[in-house]
Amino acid sequence: MMHIIDREVIQRHLEEKRQEIEQYRLGQHALKRKRKERKMTAFWAMFFSFSN
Repeated sequence: MMHIIDREVIQRHLEEKRQEIEQYRLGQHALKRKRKERKMTAFWAMFFSFSN
């Protein structure tokens, strides 16, 4: 009986860790995307200030 519970606990723990890693990866990806957008925004802001 104890063995089954341990296995369930371990499975649940692994699943949680996997989700945390997934969330972290998504977060990193979103950060990179935001950084890229910010660079583009800065570029356009400069472009428009020069053209006016």
